[in-house]
Amino acid sequence: MLSFYPDGERGMMPNSFSRTNPIRRYPMNLLEVQSLSKAYGQGETAVHALKNVSFSVPKGEYVAVVGESGSGKSTLLNMVGALDTPTSGKVLIDGKDTFSMKEKQLTVFRRRNIGFIFQSFNLIPELTVEQNIIFPVLLDYRKPDKRYLEELLTVLNLKERRRHLPSQLSGGQQQRVAIARALVSNSSIIVLDEPITNLDAKLREQMLEEIREIQRKSGTTVLYITHDQQSALQLCDRMAIMEPDGSLCQLGTDEDIILHPANRFTFEFIGVSNFIPVEVAGSAITLRPGQKDFPWADGKLPEGTDTSKKLELGVRPNDIVFDKDSSLRVTVKRSVFLGSEYDYFVELGGRELRIQQNTLDAAKYGVMREGQETGIRLLNYRFYPEKEVSA
Repeated sequence: MLSFYPDGERGMMPNSFSRTNPIRRYPMNLLEVQSLSKAYGQGETAVHALKNVSFSVPKGEYVAVVGESGSGKSTLLNMVGALDTPTSGKVLIDGKDTFSMKEKQLTVFRRRNIGFIFQSFNLIPELTVEQNIIFPVLLDYRKPDKRYLEELLTVLNLKERRRHLPSQLSGGQQQRVAIARALVSNSSIIVLDEPITNLDAKLREQMLEEIREIQRKSGTTVLYITHDQQSALQLCDRMAIMEPDGSLCQLGTDEDIILHPANRFTFEFIGVSNFIPVEVAGSAITLRPGQKDFPWADGKLPEGTDTSKKLELGVRPNDIVFDKDSSLRVTVKRSVFLGSEYDYFVELGGRELRIQQNTLDAAKYGVMREGQETGIRLLNYRFYPEKEVSA
């Protein structure tokens, strides 16, 4: 097993690393973000990039920060990486308040404790692979650990490329050099800013697996900034969902986020969702404007549902099943076979819904054909106030 750290400095990451409860294995929080806010400009023209964001990351955990463009993801990365200062709030790394440090002290701390992997890789074109990797260590007037360097080159399949210049490497190889450079300094935390966006689909998949495997073996704490939900779900122990206004909406495991979304934004943002306008009168729920009776399991709305507002029912495509005996009738307008599942687009009361059926269910219950009328049942649905449309 690779030690990944010279002289046993931080120990080894066991292969039995658990995604389900990393906090139990790593009880100490390496990163603390406390009431972090950032505004650019002043008064009415001020742009609030971050609003009172607070969260913590235990040692050895891999956390993705996910959100729409303009939600403050990159601003948060700059704050954690001590590349910019907040309007208010604190960032503590290993218990040290980065923004209380003087500039020279902060420069040294950042170089020794924070590794960066950017979308552009930022390799120095005149330096070889090996020189690019050890450059941060030399910049800090330290000697690189040769054994550790050899381990990195081996694990990342760069040993045969160590004398090559960046221009002689593929995109995936350049990415591996950037990863090795971030790891070589034994950084306490590594921040990744959309590091695989420029790679093709097959290489992205490969790099996702490599990054995760390296993180597992090294035990490095990672903060991964991305808009790619799929890679976040595939890689990370927990996800932080950013609202468009720069606030933190929800932080949790993939199961928490998908099965127990904090609000409509999270439910709609992560994965694919359908929304059906409904009317509520007592225990009767109908499709708005009352075209058909809506089959309701127990005749009760979830506790706390505000019926004074117009409501929409939210349901994911894989939580809709075909049932020929259901009174909720649909017509199949289009079907697409995706290898592991079928995607159907059906009409319900003049509205289009998306339904996903895995191949096992399709083999058991049959494949729906275009133009076919059938019934559906909805599972795991929830109600939200109707989304306001901006003028």
